[in-house]
Amino acid sequence: MRKNSIEFKTGFTSEAGTYRTNKDFFAYVELDDIACYIAADGIDSDEEVRSAELAVNSFFECFMEKPTMSRRKIKNYIMEVHKTLIGNSTSVRLKASMIILVTDYTNMIWAVAGNARLYFFRNGGYSFRSKDQSVTQMMVDAGKVSEEECNFHDERNNLTSFMGQAKGFKPYISKKVKLSDGDSAILCTSGFWENIDNLDLVDALKEGKEPNEVICELEDIFLSRQNKVINNYTLAALFMNKVYKEGPKQDKRIKMAKKIGMILVPIIIVASIGLVVRSVHKKNLANDAIAYEKDGDKKLKDKVYNDAMKAYENAEDAVKNLKKQDDIDRVDKKYSILQNIIEGDELFAKQDFENAKKSYNNALSYLKFMVEYDESSFDKEDLKLDIQSKLEDTKKCLQVLDLSAQGDKEAENENYKGAIGLYKSGKTLASDINYADMEDKLSKKIDEAEGKLKDAAAASDGKAKEDKQFKKLIEDIKSDRKDVDDFIKEGDKLAEAKAYEKAIIRYNSAIDGCKKIEDLLGSDDNKPFKDRKEIKELKELKDLKDVKTKLDDKIIDLEKLSEDEKNKEQGSPKPSGH
Repeated sequence: MRKNSIEFKTGFTSEAGTYRTNKDFFAYVELDDIACYIAADGIDSDEEVRSAELAVNSFFECFMEKPTMSRRKIKNYIMEVHKTLIGNSTSVRLKASMIILVTDYTNMIWAVAGNARLYFFRNGGYSFRSKDQSVTQMMVDAGKVSEEECNFHDERNNLTSFMGQAKGFKPYISKKVKLSDGDSAILCTSGFWENIDNLDLVDALKEGKEPNEVICELEDIFLSRQNKVINNYTLAALFMNKVYKEGPKQDKRIKMAKKIGMILVPIIIVASIGLVVRSVHKKNLANDAIAYEKDGDKKLKDKVYNDAMKAYENAEDAVKNLKKQDDIDRVDKKYSILQNIIEGDELFAKQDFENAKKSYNNALSYLKFMVEYDESSFDKEDLKLDIQSKLEDTKKCLQVLDLSAQGDKEAENENYKGAIGLYKSGKTLASDINYADMEDKLSKKIDEAEGKLKDAAAASDGKAKEDKQFKKLIEDIKSDRKDVDDFIKEGDKLAEAKAYEKAIIRYNSAIDGCKKIEDLLGSDDNKPFKDRKEIKELKELKDLKDVKTKLDDKIIDLEKLSEDEKNKEQGSPKPSGH
């Protein structure tokens, strides 16, 4: 009974989020000699059947009947689950993603269908995660998308394989991985991992002493980053504090091997000479690997990047010949950090700041997730500060470009004052980071915007003056027309009273008023206003010509009447005197 000799601890949570039902499901079983942990995500729209729960229960039916670490049998169990989902699909095709971890407390294997995930940690650091069966994972493997972008890429839920698909379903089954005391694993569905990053997992595992403490910490981080809609999510943490250590098996095969060994002693002696030679060669390779790596560390610290790159390449060749996976992984990570720094510097020099930022972020990510080693020459904290400084300068350059672009938009909208403020902020920042090219460009933009601001101010003053002149013209026309109407009224009253001479004077004054209005519109200062809509629609101008014509007729009539009156007065007899 292996279970009596090990210490495995498990904690988990599975929530519906903001949805009515939880389509996720988690379950596990720990038997005497084997254990199985499963997290599943129902990815169909059926409200009646919980596909994730159905899939997990279906797998455990097979597993509990014949518990196994056989990759072939586990694949067969998964295919049975796949058939179960298809067989239970009625109105809606049932579909599920699933991550399965099986362990005999000494080794583990895992199986993936869809994009539920396993994260594995060793020595307190991030080791690896399972690969999704998705379009995004294909893009990551092809180098088109970075590992950091994977969690929020648009195609992360575009699955290439999942339980219940019509055809082409092919789960992934890993090879055995030997466990060590203190290893830990996290199983989760996409509703959780798409809003978390690897660094959060590492930090939570370092802080939490128990699986449930890790779960609570990660759930707090996860929920703090959510919008109004929270998807179903499942999260499980497995602490493998003490794993089972297999002892030697004394059986007939071993006894037989001893007999054969005695026969082979002479052969072994001869072979051992060759092994000694190989051992010396390996020792030389190991020494070379250490020397190359230390040289690379020193060159990296001194920022002699090209020389450091060559040193790491030599170290990588040496450790690959030694076939020590831990050493290969360590040197490879250092090489990747340096490669991303060099790539970032080249992109920065070309002013491709967006991609330079991605390279520096990649370098920082590789550095953050490196397992801590004892090489004193590899100063990770100093390197981290250096990369962060490069990243900060890159972000400031992007900020300068953004301020310039915002200023351009304000200038296009003729808000020159706002544009000048943005350009000046960008120029100050460019000066602080020695971004001379943009500093010069922004100086020219400031001069151009200030010139346009002056022109706009002058144009504004001219318009104000023009508006004032136009307003006065309207007021003068209305005032003169009122005078014309008043003269006509007075003339009409005088004509009725047969004061013809006085009436004619009033009518002539009215005619003069009409001419005055015409002169106003015909003057050089007011000609630009003549065709304006406000002038054309002015009621005071509509009958001006008719008024003049009628007044001329009235004057002619009154002159005749006045002449007749005079003639009558001259022809009448004078009274006699006494």
